[in-house]
Amino acid sequence: GLFLIFIFIGVFMWNESFDTSKLIKGDKFGQLGDIVGGFIGSLWALAGVIMLYSALKEQRVDIKNNQKALGMQIEALKVQTNEFHLQRLELSETRAIFVEQTKTLRLQQFEQTFFNMLNLHHLIINELRFTHRKKAITKNTENKTKKILTTTETFHRGRDCFKYFYTELLKTYGKHALLDAHINEKELIKYSFKDFYDKYQSSLGHYFQNTFKIILLTKNSPKNSSEFYLDILKSHISTYEKLLFFYYFVATPPKEKLIKVAKAQHFLQGFPKEDLANIDHIKFLDAHFFGESL
Repeated sequence: GLFLIFIFIGVFMWNESFDTSKLIKGDKFGQLGDIVGGFIGSLWALAGVIMLYSALKEQRVDIKNNQKALGMQIEALKVQTNEFHLQRLELSETRAIFVEQTKTLRLQQFEQTFFNMLNLHHLIINELRFTHRKKAITKNTENKTKKILTTTETFHRGRDCFKYFYTELLKTYGKHALLDAHINEKELIKYSFKDFYDKYQSSLGHYFQNTFKIILLTKNSPKNSSEFYLDILKSHISTYEKLLFFYYFVATPPKEKLIKVAKAQHFLQGFPKEDLANIDHIKFLDAHFFGESL
């Protein structure tokens, strides 16, 4: 367009001289303006249309590229979403594994404590030693007027001591039954057991306390399996031990928490009520201690 303008100017100025003294030919300038405005203007308008088309075409290419880029971004987001989902699943599985490991660790710690205390229970029993000396006066076979004082010793060890302890408790109860006939039966049991326990506390005190601690420990067992572990303890309790526990519970009730656990889990299940000092004593203890077997 610029090139044609200069050509038209050159044509219109052909054989024309630049002289300021002459008048400007307005008609010629008007013709030049018409040519430039009509032809060159149309040419520039066409060029503008072509450039607009070219710009639109490039814009379409850009839009397609942007669409492709957007599609790739969407795919990338989908991949990331899947990765996040997989990570979430992995975290959930990891958490579940961690929870199981924690439960397993707690169970292992509990069982280690429980069986250590159960071993201590057996150790206490095995360490029980008791020598019973019985004095007796016998007649002299050579001289019947003279009497001889003899002493016999009976050695008790381990679990065998409980039979002796219970026999001594029955003897103590019998003495109090003769001396304190005026008091009620439950008070009689309390006085009898107190005298018996004061005498043998050095041998039985540690045994009772350790057993009570094991009973309370089972209450805190994982997975609410206190009955399972208390059943293990009960399987290690002999008949005479149960009889001693019975009178211990009647005469000197332990803490409410321990009584609650012992009742709930039927600690004295399989109790030999026929071996009591008086079979009516069974009424002094809640039936839940004995379970269904009584």
